[in-house]
Amino acid sequence: MIFNLLPRPPVIFGNGASYRTGMKVKELGCDKVLLVFDQGIKNAGIADKIHDNLSKAGIQVITFDGVVSDPSDDVVEEGAKLARENKVQGVIGLGGGSSLDAAKAINILLTNSSPVSQYYGINPPMNKVKPLVLIPTTAGTGSEMTTVSMVSDTEKNLKMNILSPNCLPTTAIVDPELTLRLPSQVTAETGIDTLSHAVESYLSNQSNYMTDLLNEQSIKLTFDNLPQAVKDENDLTARENMSFSSMIAGIAFSNSMVHLGHAIAHALGTAAKLSHGLGCALALPLTIEYLSQEVPERVKKIGDIMGLELDEGLSSEDLGQNVGDNIRYFIRDLGLPGTIVEAGLDEETLKQVAKLTAIDNSQIFAPKSASSQEVMELFGKP
Repeated sequence: MIFNLLPRPPVIFGNGASYRTGMKVKELGCDKVLLVFDQGIKNAGIADKIHDNLSKAGIQVITFDGVVSDPSDDVVEEGAKLARENKVQGVIGLGGGSSLDAAKAINILLTNSSPVSQYYGINPPMNKVKPLVLIPTTAGTGSEMTTVSMVSDTEKNLKMNILSPNCLPTTAIVDPELTLRLPSQVTAETGIDTLSHAVESYLSNQSNYMTDLLNEQSIKLTFDNLPQAVKDENDLTARENMSFSSMIAGIAFSNSMVHLGHAIAHALGTAAKLSHGLGCALALPLTIEYLSQEVPERVKKIGDIMGLELDEGLSSEDLGQNVGDNIRYFIRDLGLPGTIVEAGLDEETLKQVAKLTAIDNSQIFAPKSASSQEVMELFGKP
């Protein structure tokens, strides 16, 4: 087996870790930074907390609070314009995956010309970037550990990605305390995103010894802790374990990648305007069922981690159905829909989802790619 292990950023992890933000940014040689976040982070008072911490360290802070869910190229360009005009020396992303992805793309445009669309794809040529610090406030996307930035292209009406080492932060600060009091819906959706990262990465044709260790641990941590985190927004132990689970799944899928499940989730976001977490909830069981015939031993291992008692004589198809159904039960118990029918999507929307899934290039990392017809069959449509 030959595989590459991508470099990982330094991480400050633990309850209260965000109090070290100003100190760390100062160590990076930044006296003026752009702080990127959304209105939810502003309203929760988290942005003010980080702003004050930076100010006390003698750092001038320029704020950009224009991030929206699935940030568009227009949002990125607006943030980059503000950063350039104020001649900031670095960028800080604070929030969920949308804010972190926006911060990555903005930081690229701080030292590279617009438009951001010219950097879509794998390892596009670009100039060296400024220091980037990422501080997640959800346990789900793992974006603080990845080389990927997702940007919604307004002209193509597609989610595009920038896959580059320049998307890795200079430092990641993971403070589980920042995830306290998240609404149960957000906790559930971001937690299923974590589970999707770990499962898809585990089933990937790029999986390796290291990613297997990380993914198996992330799957176990998520099954053991996500229900409690959803039930009790103030359970710090469950929040800490989910933050760690999200982080290690991010490390894993940066190396072995996600594929069919995220292709479906991204298509559901584009065609049906579903949130990423809901898209993952609908796609994950289908992904397991579709790939069980290709990697039955790995699907069985997932079932073992879940604590299922699976007969050794099960066919690969029955194995996939059993594990997939039990993941649906888990998802429903979190208050999320487990099937396409429960989500109430019409057939024309599903046809569009199937077409977008089939052309998603992330499917090259799956043991088997799915055509649009096969995706429709997964949806229960001929």
